[in-house]
Amino acid sequence: MVDKIAEVMKRVRGSTPLVQCITNYVTVNDVANILICFGASPAMVEVRGEVEEFAAAISALYINLGTLTGEQKEAAIAAARRATELGKPVVLDPVACGAISRKMDVIDRLLECSRIAVIKGNTGEIKFLAGYSGKMRGMDSVDEGEDLPEACRTLAERLNTVVVATGKTDVVTDGRRTCLVNNGTPLFGAITGSGCMAGALVAAAAAVESDLFAASTAAMVAMGVAGEMAAELAGPNTPGTFRVRLFSREFYELAVRMKMLADRHRIPLIINDRLDIALAVDADGLHVGQEDLPVEIARRLLGPGKILGCSVSNEEEALQAERAGADYLGAGNVYPTGSKEVATPPIGVEGLRRIKDTVSIPVVGIGGIGLHNIEAVKETGVDGISVISAILGSRDIERAAWELRNAWRRQ
Repeated sequence: MVDKIAEVMKRVRGSTPLVQCITNYVTVNDVANILICFGASPAMVEVRGEVEEFAAAISALYINLGTLTGEQKEAAIAAARRATELGKPVVLDPVACGAISRKMDVIDRLLECSRIAVIKGNTGEIKFLAGYSGKMRGMDSVDEGEDLPEACRTLAERLNTVVVATGKTDVVTDGRRTCLVNNGTPLFGAITGSGCMAGALVAAAAAVESDLFAASTAAMVAMGVAGEMAAELAGPNTPGTFRVRLFSREFYELAVRMKMLADRHRIPLIINDRLDIALAVDADGLHVGQEDLPVEIARRLLGPGKILGCSVSNEEEALQAERAGADYLGAGNVYPTGSKEVATPPIGVEGLRRIKDTVSIPVVGIGGIGLHNIEAVKETGVDGISVISAILGSRDIERAAWELRNAWRRQ
C-alpha cells in the first residue's frame, strides 16, 4: 500500500488533474490552495448554467454541502449527473447531514442521478448515513468514533462506494478492504476547513487512480502527514501559524528557487523533513529526523534514485537507518548548539567516532561544529560536517564558508 500511495501522489503531480469544486464559501479559498499544493488544479465552477458544459474539461468533481445555496444545489445535481455520464469520479462531502434534514434531500437526489465514487465525511456524518447513532454539533462531529469502521463498511456495501471517515483515526473502506490512517494532528480541529480540504484531495487522487480505495487512502495519508509536518513547524497551540504552514506555499516557492540555483551549479539539493516539498520540486534527496517519517517509508515514497539521509544520535539508530535504506547519516549533536532545541546531551567526538565505526555508509557530523573544533571532528574519520551558525552567524558568509571548506580539506 505504501508503494501505491507514493505512485498516486506522483501521478497527481505529474498530470495536474482539474478538480471542479462546488463547496462552501467558508473554506473555498482553503480548498483551492490545498489542491494547488497537492499538485492539482482547482476550478470553483458552481453556476447552474455552466457546470454541464464544464464537465467535459474536468478530471473529477468535489461536492461539499456545507453552506448549500439553492443555486449550488441545482448546480451540484446537474454537475454530478453530467460527470457520471462522462465517467468522471464524483466525491461527496455530506456536511451536516445529521443536523439539517434538507441535506438528506440533496444527498438522495445525488444518489439517484449519479454515481458517487467516494463519500467523505466526519465521524458523526458517516455514522448517521450508515444508520448508526452519530453525535453532531452543527457541522462538527463530537462523536468518539465507537463502531466507526463497522459503520463505514456498512455504508460502503449499501451504496457500493468508497467511504472515508475523518476523526482521531481516519477510516477508509470499500466494504472489502479497510485502512486505518493514524496520521494527523489535533490542530486540524482548531482550524476551519480541514475536512473540506481532505475531501478535495480525495477528488484529486480519484482523478488519477481507478482504484478508489487506494486513491482515498493516499489522499488521507498525504493530508495527515502534511498536518503533522505543519504542526511541528508551527509549534503547539498555534492554529493560525499551523494554517499557514499547512499550505507550504512559501516553503515550496523557496524550494523552487533553490532547485533552480542548485541545478545551475550542479549541486544536489536535499530538502529537510518535507517529503511533499522534495517530491514537488524534484529535489535530489530528503533528510529526515527520528521524529519524522520512518526511513523505510520515506525511501519507498521518495524512490530508489534519490538521496536519503537520516539524523541519528547513537549506534542503534545508525544501524536501523542504514538497514532501512538511508544513504548517509547526520550524527549528533556533537557539541552544544543554539541552532535548534535538543532534548538529548551532545554525543561528543567519541560518540561520533562510534557511530562512524558502526556503519558502512557516509556519516556527517552535526551540531556546534566550527573552525575552533573542526580538527577534532576530522580525527573521528567522518565523511563531512553540517553547519548552520558557523556560516550564517558570520558577518561574511562567503568567507566563513571558504574557511570551513579549506579547513576540512587541509591535510
